[in-house]
Amino acid sequence: MDIKKYLPAIVLVLSACTTQAGMSRHDIDNLVANCANQQAQIAFLQGQMPDQSTQLTNYMITASSVGMFSSLADGTYVERREMLDGARSNAVRLKIQQIREQCAR
Repeated sequence: MDIKKYLPAIVLVLSACTTQAGMSRHDIDNLVANCANQQAQIAFLQGQMPDQSTQLTNYMITASSVGMFSSLADGTYVERREMLDGARSNAVRLKIQQIREQCAR
């Protein structure tokens, strides 16, 4: 069985089944600090950091033409690229730092 001819279909199915979990980068950037629940908010944000599995999945989806077009069609391409480029991780780190600084006052 030649897997190469089935690869576009596999990628398409994977891209349809895997959606962006969690907050968008825009939502992370606009999150308002709640100093009364600072630790819970920081823990929640740390949970928004993409893990290696998610990054690998996003790479496989955006690296294939079928996955790229599929994610463009469902509106997740920009978020997937931001995750791969590290923009999402940077946004989470920055927001955590901002919460700590704001709540330390």
